Amino acid sequence: MLITLDIENIICYTLPMFIKITKAKTNQYVQLVRSYREDGRIKHKVVLNLGKLEQIENNPSFQRLAKRLVEISKVQKSADIKDCSEADIVNWGYLIYQRIWKEYNLDKLLSHLTRNRKVQFSLSDASFLMVVQHLLQPRSKLATYNHQTHFVNLPKVSLNQLYRSLDLLCEYKEQLEEALFQANRNLFNMQIDMVFYNVTTFSFESVRADSLMDFGFSKNGKFKEVQVVMGLMIDCEGRPIGYELFPGNTFDGKTLDRALAALKERFDIRRRLQVSCGFEPCQLINSGKIYF
Repeated sequence: MLITLDIENIICYTLPMFIKITKAKTNQYVQLVRSYREDGRIKHKVVLNLGKLEQIENNPSFQRLAKRLVEISKVQKSADIKDCSEADIVNWGYLIYQRIWKEYNLDKLLSHLTRNRKVQFSLSDASFLMVVQHLLQPRSKLATYNHQTHFVNLPKVSLNQLYRSLDLLCEYKEQLEEALFQANRNLFNMQIDMVFYNVTTFSFESVRADSLMDFGFSKNGKFKEVQVVMGLMIDCEGRPIGYELFPGNTFDGKTLDRALAALKERFDIRRRLQVSCGFEPCQLINSGKIYF
């Protein structure tokens, strides 16, 4: 069965590709053309010249091609917005953070720290999930667990593994800080000629005090909730060096000596600069030769 080549039916502009018949003097030529959009305009590009119409119109291969294009054009339908639904949005952006994670060899370091422990899961996988979720959109550990499927190809982590990881990370805090400091020194020639120090508070939705969480002066105005005080040390380019946690009722000025003592013991410091939050560490400056 032969198909009559009706130009109006064959030129199917709803298709990415279509058959087009053009006239040149006394001859008609058949072309396979691709439709594309550029700068808001629809343009055509010849993909294949099939030859003169009179020579190929009865060719079985050409007939099958033309028939198939017409069939496809008939079944194509425009999407009704009412029938559309939002697909799950998956996240590939974490790959950038994963590259940094591996540049610092954190995956190998965490595996090394737990090599002699009866840890039945990957501390690196669980820690990276919490880190990347906090960087992109901070959530609770439960919400992080429920949201992990949005990160494409990340290993599955259980909720219990997330909570267990917090205990292990707390235990290895100093080793991690020292390893990151050495990595920064190797990658960026990090020096601690100057140290910036800042104190802030973290509140909890609780009124139960313990040895660390306690009531105190809240910098975010949550005086009816228990809190902890954190002293953070960074270098002159904003890279973190380490932190210390203090009970929630600790006065800012009393945190400085302990933080500096830990800093001096663990790192090679030639000069120290404190940027404090409203207290004047004059006694420390005079006794410890601190430049302020």
